[in-house]
Amino acid sequence: MICAKYNVYGKLLNFFYNKINIKIISIIALIISVVIRVIFSNTATSMNVDFIVVPIFVFAVTTLLYDTSISKFFILMGKHSTNIWLSHTFWCYYFWQPLVFLPYISTAIYLWLVLLSLGTSFIINLLYVPFSNLVFSKEHRLSYKGYF
Repeated sequence: MICAKYNVYGKLLNFFYNKINIKIISIIALIISVVIRVIFSNTATSMNVDFIVVPIFVFAVTTLLYDTSISKFFILMGKHSTNIWLSHTFWCYYFWQPLVFLPYISTAIYLWLVLLSLGTSFIINLLYVPFSNLVFSKEHRLSYKGYF
Protein backbone atom coordinates (compact mmCIF):
# COMPACT_ATOMS: atom_id res chain seq x y z
CA MET A 1 0.00 0.00 0.00
CA ILE A 2 2.84 2.35 0.80
CA CYS A 3 4.45 1.70 -2.59
CA ALA A 4 1.18 2.54 -4.35
CA LYS A 5 0.36 5.56 -2.16
CA TYR A 6 3.73 7.23 -2.68
CA ASN A 7 4.24 5.98 -6.26
CA VAL A 8 7.52 4.29 -5.32
CA TYR A 9 7.67 2.14 -8.46
CA GLY A 10 7.01 5.12 -10.74
CA LYS A 11 9.74 7.13 -9.03
CA LEU A 12 12.18 4.21 -9.38
CA LEU A 13 11.39 3.85 -13.06
CA ASN A 14 11.85 7.59 -13.61
CA PHE A 15 15.13 7.53 -11.71
CA PHE A 16 16.60 4.65 -13.74
CA TYR A 17 15.09 5.70 -17.09
CA ASN A 18 17.81 6.26 -19.72
CA LYS A 19 20.57 5.86 -17.12
CA ILE A 20 20.88 2.09 -16.91
CA ASN A 21 18.99 -0.68 -18.64
CA ILE A 22 16.00 -1.36 -16.37
CA LYS A 23 16.15 -5.09 -17.16
CA ILE A 24 19.64 -5.32 -15.64
CA ILE A 25 18.46 -3.46 -12.54
CA SER A 26 15.46 -5.80 -12.32
CA ILE A 27 17.61 -8.92 -12.49
CA ILE A 28 19.93 -7.55 -9.81
CA ALA A 29 16.93 -6.61 -7.61
CA LEU A 30 15.45 -10.09 -8.09
CA ILE A 31 18.70 -11.75 -7.06
CA ILE A 32 19.09 -9.43 -4.06
CA SER A 33 15.54 -10.10 -2.88
CA VAL A 34 16.04 -13.86 -3.08
CA VAL A 35 19.39 -13.67 -1.29
CA ILE A 36 17.94 -11.48 1.49
CA ARG A 37 15.03 -13.87 1.90
CA VAL A 38 17.29 -16.92 2.12
CA ILE A 39 19.82 -15.35 4.49
CA PHE A 40 17.45 -13.70 6.96
CA SER A 41 14.65 -16.26 7.14
CA ASN A 42 14.92 -19.12 9.58
CA THR A 43 12.34 -21.38 7.92
CA ALA A 44 10.39 -21.46 4.68
CA THR A 45 7.33 -20.06 6.44
CA SER A 46 9.21 -17.28 8.23
CA MET A 47 7.97 -13.82 7.24
CA ASN A 48 10.47 -11.65 9.10
CA VAL A 49 11.87 -9.86 6.05
CA ASP A 50 8.93 -10.17 3.67
CA PHE A 51 7.85 -6.56 4.18
CA ILE A 52 11.20 -5.53 2.66
CA VAL A 53 11.67 -8.31 0.12
CA VAL A 54 8.19 -8.43 -1.44
CA PRO A 55 8.13 -4.85 -2.85
CA ILE A 56 11.60 -5.38 -4.36
CA PHE A 57 10.53 -8.74 -5.80
CA VAL A 58 7.30 -7.31 -7.24
CA PHE A 59 9.16 -4.39 -8.83
CA ALA A 60 11.72 -6.74 -10.38
CA VAL A 61 9.23 -9.25 -11.73
CA THR A 62 6.81 -6.67 -13.14
CA THR A 63 9.54 -4.77 -14.95
CA LEU A 64 10.97 -8.01 -16.35
CA LEU A 65 7.56 -9.20 -17.56
CA TYR A 66 6.36 -5.80 -18.78
CA ASP A 67 5.22 -5.84 -22.39
CA THR A 68 5.71 -9.58 -22.89
CA SER A 69 3.17 -12.16 -23.98
CA ILE A 70 2.87 -13.59 -20.48
CA SER A 71 1.99 -10.14 -19.07
CA LYS A 72 -1.27 -10.23 -21.04
CA PHE A 73 -2.18 -13.45 -19.24
CA PHE A 74 -1.44 -11.85 -15.86
CA ILE A 75 -3.52 -8.79 -16.79
CA LEU A 76 -6.45 -11.06 -17.67
CA MET A 77 -6.11 -13.01 -14.43
CA GLY A 78 -5.81 -9.77 -12.46
CA LYS A 79 -9.05 -8.41 -13.90
CA HIS A 80 -10.85 -11.59 -12.94
CA SER A 81 -8.98 -12.36 -9.72
CA THR A 82 -11.73 -11.30 -7.31
CA ASN A 83 -14.37 -13.34 -9.10
CA ILE A 84 -12.01 -16.33 -9.32
CA TRP A 85 -11.23 -16.06 -5.62
CA LEU A 86 -14.91 -15.82 -4.70
CA SER A 87 -16.12 -18.64 -6.96
CA HIS A 88 -13.40 -21.29 -6.65
CA THR A 89 -14.52 -22.39 -3.18
CA PHE A 90 -18.04 -23.07 -4.42
CA TRP A 91 -16.69 -25.18 -7.25
CA CYS A 92 -14.17 -27.00 -5.09
CA TYR A 93 -16.04 -27.65 -1.84
CA TYR A 94 -19.77 -27.00 -2.15
CA PHE A 95 -21.05 -27.65 -5.67
CA TRP A 96 -19.87 -30.12 -8.30
CA GLN A 97 -16.94 -31.46 -6.29
CA PRO A 98 -16.80 -34.69 -8.36
CA LEU A 99 -16.47 -32.58 -11.52
CA VAL A 100 -13.56 -30.58 -10.10
CA PHE A 101 -11.64 -33.65 -8.91
CA LEU A 102 -12.30 -35.61 -12.09
CA PRO A 103 -8.71 -35.38 -13.44
CA TYR A 104 -7.20 -37.19 -10.37
CA ILE A 105 -3.85 -35.41 -10.85
CA SER A 106 -3.22 -32.44 -8.58
CA THR A 107 -1.81 -30.14 -11.27
CA ALA A 108 -4.62 -30.99 -13.66
CA ILE A 109 -7.19 -30.44 -10.90
CA TYR A 110 -5.68 -27.02 -10.18
CA LEU A 111 -5.70 -25.97 -13.86
CA TRP A 112 -9.23 -27.32 -14.31
CA LEU A 113 -10.43 -25.38 -11.24
CA VAL A 114 -8.81 -22.19 -12.56
CA LEU A 115 -10.56 -22.68 -15.90
CA LEU A 116 -13.91 -23.32 -14.23
CA SER A 117 -13.52 -20.26 -12.00
CA LEU A 118 -12.37 -18.09 -14.92
CA GLY A 119 -15.40 -19.19 -16.93
CA THR A 120 -17.60 -18.35 -13.97
CA SER A 121 -15.95 -14.93 -13.81
CA PHE A 122 -16.77 -14.27 -17.48
CA ILE A 123 -20.41 -15.18 -16.84
CA ILE A 124 -20.54 -12.99 -13.71
CA ASN A 125 -19.18 -10.04 -15.70
CA LEU A 126 -21.69 -10.65 -18.51
CA LEU A 127 -24.47 -10.33 -15.96
CA TYR A 128 -22.98 -7.72 -13.63
CA VAL A 129 -21.82 -5.04 -16.06
CA PRO A 130 -25.22 -4.43 -17.75
CA PHE A 131 -26.98 -4.60 -14.37
CA SER A 132 -24.61 -2.08 -12.80
CA ASN A 133 -25.04 0.26 -15.76
CA LEU A 134 -28.79 0.27 -15.15
CA VAL A 135 -28.49 0.86 -11.42
CA PHE A 136 -25.55 3.25 -11.05
CA SER A 137 -25.07 6.77 -12.34
CA LYS A 138 -23.09 7.63 -15.43
CA GLU A 139 -19.90 8.24 -13.43
CA HIS A 140 -20.01 4.73 -11.96
CA ARG A 141 -20.85 2.83 -15.11
CA LEU A 142 -18.66 -0.07 -16.07
CA SER A 143 -17.45 -1.13 -19.47
CA TYR A 144 -16.95 -4.53 -21.05
CA LYS A 145 -13.66 -3.18 -22.39
CA GLY A 146 -10.77 -5.12 -20.92
CA TYR A 147 -12.81 -7.96 -19.41
CA PHE A 148 -12.81 -10.21 -22.47
